[in-house]
Amino acid sequence: VTVYPDGNYHIDATSLHDLPVDHEATGSFNYAVQDDSSAVSGTASATIRITGVNDPPTLSTASISANEDDLKTGIIGETGPEDLLANAQDVDDDDSILTVAQVNEAAGNVGQAVTVTLSYTTAQDTTQTQDITLTVNANGTYSIGSVNLDPLPEGEEASGSFTYAVKDDS
Repeated sequence: VTVYPDGNYHIDATSLHDLPVDHEATGSFNYAVQDDSSAVSGTASATIRITGVNDPPTLSTASISANEDDLKTGIIGETGPEDLLANAQDVDDDDSILTVAQVNEAAGNVGQAVTVTLSYTTAQDTTQTQDITLTVNANGTYSIGSVNLDPLPEGEEASGSFTYAVKDDS
């Protein structure tokens, strides 16, 4: 804490993201004031109290990978290290239950099939697209509808993207 002569103060930035909701972090400092005649007051104490709030969960980029033959029958992503919540965490509550709250920026898309467009280059060096259906469930599992990507050359990749957001149970 830096206290300035005019009575203002500055608290150095510190990370309190892991401070649980409604818990407090406190600190105090002593100070005295001096008038323009150099008379100094007695010492007083000031307390700083910071109350924890519910910080949003953090989410790292995830990816879904499969080979083109898997897409002929569709893909189901189970719970565990491959689900879309595996890279999410609640910084202020380790016991929080996280769920997918939005897919492509809409809450109504959770648990519903959305279209994702894959792009790839054929053996003839032309760019192609293929729509697939993706369903992301609240528990982070997902499924991709069946599609034939036989035109995808061996060793090449088809890629597409979608967005999702996560919420905690607080």
